[in-house]
Amino acid sequence: MIYIILPAFNEAPNMAPLLESLKAESPSIGKMMPILVDDGSSDNTVEIARRFEKELGLRVIKHEHNKGLGAAILTGLSTVISEAKDTDIIVMLDTDNSHNPNHIPGMIKLLEKGNDIVIASRYARGGKEVGLVYWRSLGSKIISLMLTCVFNVRGVRDYTSGYRAYTGAIIRKGFAVYGNNLVSETSFVCMAELLVKLCSVGAKVAEFPLTLRYDLKQGISKMDIPHTLVRYMHLVLSQGLKINWIHWWHVHHDI
Repeated sequence: MIYIILPAFNEAPNMAPLLESLKAESPSIGKMMPILVDDGSSDNTVEIARRFEKELGLRVIKHEHNKGLGAAILTGLSTVISEAKDTDIIVMLDTDNSHNPNHIPGMIKLLEKGNDIVIASRYARGGKEVGLVYWRSLGSKIISLMLTCVFNVRGVRDYTSGYRAYTGAIIRKGFAVYGNNLVSETSFVCMAELLVKLCSVGAKVAEFPLTLRYDLKQGISKMDIPHTLVRYMHLVLSQGLKINWIHWWHVHHDI
């Protein structure tokens, strides 16, 4: 089973194009279960998504109030891992229509080669960004460079991408070590946090070239940039030594 987690907050203009793309790609993906985690949207995100319930087998989970991206991801992962097998696959992508589901089959192939996590990466050979303003692109590169210097995860260049595929086994292992603190950040920093925590328990990572279509996104960005930068620094300062120590322990004790 391919579980597809779709965290969303006020994505009504983007929901139908994304789900239409997912429907078009479904023959290539195979047996899948999309799960929309609505994080307290005040628009008609959920109503639009429910139009696809029957044809996509879409499930909807709702937060009554906006709790942040990290909380939506934790809800999605907790829900899936309660029923998924270790051999099942969990895919997560942004719901702003900047991530095309046509990457999923290629990402799954990399998991089948023995990887635990596959990142759809702008920085992999063949990856690119379309429609992202220069300063946002530069900022993402600087943050990924900083995280590389601190965590130095083999095979990772894009720490911040929200488009990833995981094995059920690595998500279960992450919960076994960290519990619900597997994702404690509520901001966009949660993606880097989740990645480095999973890698600290032995995840093998590969990257698949992503074409980020920011030009297709409708609506304004929800990122609070000053707050996000502060939270990245907090992640580095509070988790850097801890996560590297957990990684050392798991490597040397073969857990």
